[in-house]
Amino acid sequence: MSDAGGEISQAGKAYTGPERRVFNRDTEPVLDAVLNGAIARVSNHTATPEEAVKQIKDQIQEMLIYDDLTRVYTRRQALILLNLRMEEAKSNPNRELAFIMVDADDFKIINDQDQSHQTGDRMLISLANSLKRTMGDRGFVGRYGGDEFLAVAQADSGEELVKLGQELGGGVHADKVGITVSVGLAIYDPATDTEKTLVDKADKAAYKAKAEGKDGLVTEGREGFVKFSQVR
Repeated sequence: MSDAGGEISQAGKAYTGPERRVFNRDTEPVLDAVLNGAIARVSNHTATPEEAVKQIKDQIQEMLIYDDLTRVYTRRQALILLNLRMEEAKSNPNRELAFIMVDADDFKIINDQDQSHQTGDRMLISLANSLKRTMGDRGFVGRYGGDEFLAVAQADSGEELVKLGQELGGGVHADKVGITVSVGLAIYDPATDTEKTLVDKADKAAYKAKAEGKDGLVTEGREGFVKFSQVR
């Protein structure tokens, strides 16, 4: 490999620290394409090594922020933003903050029926679009991993946030995504919660929603299971 190619490869390898967790089997081919494309541009004299390295860094930064398939935030970026919202919530007691875990029901069964996984990919894209549409400007959506998504939202009351959780699941029905979701919602307590405890509470609530029959919402710390198919 030429010196330019070596320099470009090193630029790619610079992203193998904590950020590496966003490079999975779906994104690694994209990363390879970015690196190979940059090397080709240098070899064909259509870009200087410096220009190619900058392009690599810009493209990798994009990959760190947005999920390549669904174009919602990556888990890494979403948790960075969650921590910022948590800090804001500490100084604004009049606003409530919720972390919401959204888990696609029976996705593995659907995905395994299509060896190319194109059906599953289309379904994940449709699910992400539905969640973003329903969320609007009330918060943001990210891909937690695989068939799990997350949402973070703020409102004037916990009741508004619970209603939003119901709307997210109901929106999946309305948008005819072709799959249902189990949703766990946890409201942030500035006095006791860390990122980990908040996420864990929402995750356990989503797991409970699955155990209660799927296609519904469980709010951590509250009794009851809301079935989305019965929400009007």
